[in-house]
Amino acid sequence: MIQINEEYAIDIFFVDVPVLGYQKKIYACIPKTTTECPVLYMHDGHNLFFKEDSFNGNTWQAEKALINLYEKTGKRLAIIGIGADDRRFDEYSPWKGIVQNNCRGGNGDAYIDWLSHSLIPIIKQKYQLYGPLYMAGSSMGGYISMYAGFKYNYLFEKIGVFSPSFWFNFPEMEQFVKDHFDPSLGIYLDVGKKESNDFDRIDFSKIYLKDAREFRDILSSLGIKNMIYLEDDEGRHSEKDWARRFPFFLTWLFQ
Repeated sequence: MIQINEEYAIDIFFVDVPVLGYQKKIYACIPKTTTECPVLYMHDGHNLFFKEDSFNGNTWQAEKALINLYEKTGKRLAIIGIGADDRRFDEYSPWKGIVQNNCRGGNGDAYIDWLSHSLIPIIKQKYQLYGPLYMAGSSMGGYISMYAGFKYNYLFEKIGVFSPSFWFNFPEMEQFVKDHFDPSLGIYLDVGKKESNDFDRIDFSKIYLKDAREFRDILSSLGIKNMIYLEDDEGRHSEKDWARRFPFFLTWLFQ
């Protein structure tokens, strides 16, 4: 355990994922008191806490957001970050899509089923965490969070969809949500107006914004009851930007 302060500590360990044939690194940020504590499962967990583990040296500063939440509201929340590598493009979608001229995706069901049926029970037993469950992620992590929220709507009460990569396969996601729609699922959806993770395509920022707006309208037309939609005028596709919006998201989880 790495002690963050008197209230929080981070536990790091590996878990086998037999269906994928490899292990996943888990970053568990756990409060001192876990009675009825909610749990937020997050994708790309390597980007949450430690600069040395993150994709580009920046993090979500998730531990600071948790401490700030507790100091301001007295609310405790456990975060379970699930590490990823380049295989994330395969894990974070049940459907195929094209990434830099390569066909990726297809392992999303295997990944989410493992998380829901295997990892959650492990976490419950290890830390005695039996409170409400949430899920969040950014980019492709936001994409798979949208999918998981509707597939396992009886598990996850709210989801956070930061800068989602709907471009990966918009039609399949749209149809799945329409077929499995649950108006009671709480959804936080955001996007930056300067998004881009492909500097060879100057239109990528417009694609992120257009897709997010379109999906917002789809959810609204279907009758979603609890949705927060946010556009960040200066928002880019980076951990720095998601870190800036993360505290508001945490506050919303408790509303």
